[in-house]
Amino acid sequence: SKWVVYANLLKTAIQRTVIAGFLNIILNLILIPIYGIKGAALSTLISYIFVNYLSLSLYKETRVCFIIQTKSLFFK
Repeated sequence: SKWVVYANLLKTAIQRTVIAGFLNIILNLILIPIYGIKGAALSTLISYIFVNYLSLSLYKETRVCFIIQTKSLFFK
């Protein structure tokens, strides 16, 4: 998040957060009736993964950060 502020990408961050909020609501409507409280936890986890990782790949300005985060998952 500090990088987003430094790079002056607050508009992008707000868009990503709003999309993740809608995703969380939709997933809650689908998963809670099936899995109960575990469905709510799962939908929140999926939304967090989207907003903090996957959505970085959608914008040209944040793709560098996505690549850096992906490389950090496969350190040697």
